[in-house]
Amino acid sequence: MSITYGLVCISEVLKDFDKSFALRTMTRKRFNDLSKQKSREEALSDLSDRILHNVKLTTQTIKHCSFNKISHYRLSSKLFPLVTDPSLDISLDKLTHIKEIKAELADAGQTAKDLDISISIHPDQFNVLASEKPEVAEKTIKELNFHAWVLDQMNMPQSYGCPINIHPSVSTKDPTDINLKKIVDRFWQAFQKTNDGVKKRLVIENEDKGCWNCMNLFKYFHIYTRETYSHSFPLTYDNLHNKCNPSQINGQEVTEEQNIQAFYHTWGVSPVFHWSIGKSDKPSEKRSHADYLDSEIPEFNNTDGIPLTIKWECEVKAKDKAILKILNKEPMVRAAWPSKKIVAPKKEDIKTQAQPQKQAPKEPQLTEKPTKQKRPSSPYNQIYGR
Repeated sequence: MSITYGLVCISEVLKDFDKSFALRTMTRKRFNDLSKQKSREEALSDLSDRILHNVKLTTQTIKHCSFNKISHYRLSSKLFPLVTDPSLDISLDKLTHIKEIKAELADAGQTAKDLDISISIHPDQFNVLASEKPEVAEKTIKELNFHAWVLDQMNMPQSYGCPINIHPSVSTKDPTDINLKKIVDRFWQAFQKTNDGVKKRLVIENEDKGCWNCMNLFKYFHIYTRETYSHSFPLTYDNLHNKCNPSQINGQEVTEEQNIQAFYHTWGVSPVFHWSIGKSDKPSEKRSHADYLDSEIPEFNNTDGIPLTIKWECEVKAKDKAILKILNKEPMVRAAWPSKKIVAPKKEDIKTQAQPQKQAPKEPQLTEKPTKQKRPSSPYNQIYGR
């Protein structure tokens, strides 16, 4: 099957089964109050407990995906609350359970590999590499480096097969060629300060409003960066964002299929795209994600009619409930966890669960893999005027 349905961050099925199967967070106020009322060490211990819980839950969620034939999972960007907050100056080495946390991250990564679950992550939209404010760009660099550290601790590949996805998050009311290039130039300058784990994984997504529709994203974050900096960013297609913020050429709207074909050939591996539907057609709600999908995700082909292999992260509020409903499958939970207690995965458990599943094929390589010298596939250059 050319379509892969991907779970985003949390499992509503698991939460219904047991409320403890939910990510634990911590506010800055809670951390500071604990530090004042007891000690900073007590606050760090409490935070460490929550992080360890979240990482163990990640492993269980990956196993849950496998049991339910969901073969892609987007990690939550909130696994490590507060650790990148500059006002708290939290050192990872000071976390009480840092050794256990690192071991659990490695186990989560091994579980994903053994069960053929591909992994991605999508940092929050406050990450703005192209910001004109140096402090915002520096904070973003630190945040992205940390997300890369998490993936590295999981022993995930430093490649687009395990992408870190962000938005440009900077727009302009005057989207001239000069102004758009200025934004990309600032983005590039900050990008150069990130670590290798970010540089080898970072992909860029089209936005639901502003100047970064599919056309401009392709022209400037793929073509312009290649021509100017010898680096072409892979582009993440979001169908709802495109619906809200379509591209037009000579008065005609670029079709969804044309955008998907164009973005597909920027990756070099099976791309991770986003699929959702709006809550309603009302202006105030059309950008909000609905609870469920209204139909199966359609299959898209290349210009020769061959199906494109795409991993679709389903950005709907019902999460895995929505995926299983559209696939007409009953969720499997109790068969996976006869005990409700969250426990660290054991290698023998992983092997037992992996045996009945078919071996997933290796990541397919695209025939039009972009390089520093080679232009992307010609039909899409024509679409976007290149």
